[in-house]
Amino acid sequence: MSELMKSQIFYEPEKMQLEEKAVPIPKPDDVLIKVKSVGICGSDVAYYFGNSSLETSDGKGPLVLGHEFTGEVVAVGGEAKSKGGFSPGDRVVANPVQSNPNSYWSQKGLSNLCNEKRVLGVSVDGGFAEYTVSDYNWTLKLPDHVSYDQGALTEPLACGLYAVNNLKAEPDQCVVVFGPGPIALMMVQVLKSRGVEQVLLVGTRDYRLEAGAELGADHIINIKDQGSPNYVEDL
Repeated sequence: MSELMKSQIFYEPEKMQLEEKAVPIPKPDDVLIKVKSVGICGSDVAYYFGNSSLETSDGKGPLVLGHEFTGEVVAVGGEAKSKGGFSPGDRVVANPVQSNPNSYWSQKGLSNLCNEKRVLGVSVDGGFAEYTVSDYNWTLKLPDHVSYDQGALTEPLACGLYAVNNLKAEPDQCVVVFGPGPIALMMVQVLKSRGVEQVLLVGTRDYRLEAGAELGADHIINIKDQGSPNYVEDL
């Protein structure tokens, strides 16, 4: 393996450069991952255009973005091997919010509130590179039937799944999902997979609403475009 890798480095709003950078060296609790698939999140777009700040010490770059990624393990730290059971060749997906697993908040399942957390692609380098590292405590092995591209949707799917779990919808209820972005579209799929009979998807762009219909939404409603066949003036 080369000591250098290609990385897409964010410097400041509207300035990213493809550069060579040293391949990261995994710490004892890290796995080194050869990135196979990575998503572009809306937050990545917000960072690029300067509409949101990074979680680096000064809120700025340089930083390798990308927190929705999968890949193949190519090197393993000592603890990641002995305690985590990881080995080269494992197909994995990373939870990008990586805290101290023994901290107060992590023990409560709220690792995002941990003061010791690092967020891949937000506070430390992430997946817009050929290689990246991930703490084994926050790294999961992909089932054989899940492709790398499918696995890269794990993090946004988890966000939608969390919302649906908190909703506790019953099959005979009608559920309305507002805003047909990627997470909401996955929420539609989860709701239908759980037997919810009526799912309404509400938004302002027909192409997204129609994608939602293909994914299972029973009714799609456009609340902005009066020329749309899906337009409804008043819900």
